Amino acid sequence: MLIKYPIPAAEKTKVAWQDDSDHSAVRFDYGAVREIFRYPNGTPRMINAISDKALPAGYVYRTTTIDRGIVQVALNELKEVG
Repeated sequence: MLIKYPIPAAEKTKVAWQDDSDHSAVRFDYGAVREIFRYPNGTPRMINAISDKALPAGYVYRTTTIDRGIVQVALNELKEVG
């Protein structure tokens, strides 16, 4: 299913803008991004699933930077679920 929704120009500006002083923003480091793309061979649903598991794992570890180790934890959780 595909849903199209036009985003007005004013909203696009808000989405694209990011305040670098926001220390609560979560970021994926280079190693995490490589691992996320390597494992599912670029399959979008798997990339989303891995990222969705990595975010709460980062919260548990009390970090705002998701690294390769946290992605590995997320992958292990996904493998357990099957």
